[in-house]
Amino acid sequence: MVNQAWQSACSIAQNIEARLVMLLGTRPCQLCDSTIVPPPLSLEVIYQSRFICQACLKGLKPQTPILVSLGLGQDVSNHIRCISICPYEGTARQAIRAFKYQDKQELASDLARTLEAGMESLLKPANRPNKRSGIVLIAVPLHQTKLEERGFNQSELITRELSKRTGIRCDTRALIRARATTPQYGLTKGERAINVNSAFKANQRAKNKNVILVDDVLTSGATAAACAQALLEAGAESVSVLTIARALLRSEKSISPEQNISSQQIYEHNPEKEKKESNYSLIT
Repeated sequence: MVNQAWQSACSIAQNIEARLVMLLGTRPCQLCDSTIVPPPLSLEVIYQSRFICQACLKGLKPQTPILVSLGLGQDVSNHIRCISICPYEGTARQAIRAFKYQDKQELASDLARTLEAGMESLLKPANRPNKRSGIVLIAVPLHQTKLEERGFNQSELITRELSKRTGIRCDTRALIRARATTPQYGLTKGERAINVNSAFKANQRAKNKNVILVDDVLTSGATAAACAQALLEAGAESVSVLTIARALLRSEKSISPEQNISSQQIYEHNPEKEKKESNYSLIT
């Protein structure tokens, strides 16, 4: 399980730091530009970000996680669990885009905090005493050319912050993007799969590890599937996926919830059904 004492200590330390920073002057919220005002003092520890106001933090508050199963290859029985904390819309979408495309790297900590809501569920299958040391966080990597263009890997920054908050080790060398790919935006599900096919390579550092693959957004699942396949081929014992948000392809948005299980999970969440693995949506 995630170390609760460690989480509490990190939360209290960040809360105190945020208050001290704001005593020295006001800060604008990185999402809405309003002045960040500390929450009222109370016996309850209320998280205060240094960069996001309380109103926007409410928009990032974890919702009921969206659970899907990610199919690998033609065998639909071979699939891995994916958890996304919220739909890719509203404040979550705004925060991810500001972080990713407007170089607001300071948002990494708040986005990582959002991911903690999905950690407990993902750790349970691998949380056996003799396997605890084998759990590792791995970010979806960028190709070197893209990394030089953007200047940072958003998934890696979030993963590093998540590692600090949970005490679970992250590994930035076990998985690489071996070839450059075109952006996935605008591609169909099939085109996305072809685009990232064999684009990732993992090494022996992944062997016998229970990997939690971290990314900002899950859409078709093609990138996550390609990463998972590479990690499993390198000897990883298990792979699960954790993302901040779940986005729908345009083709999925045009389908009614009755015809699309993924849409039902976002808009008509049923906790009782999600207790059973067979009721997860399968993305192949």
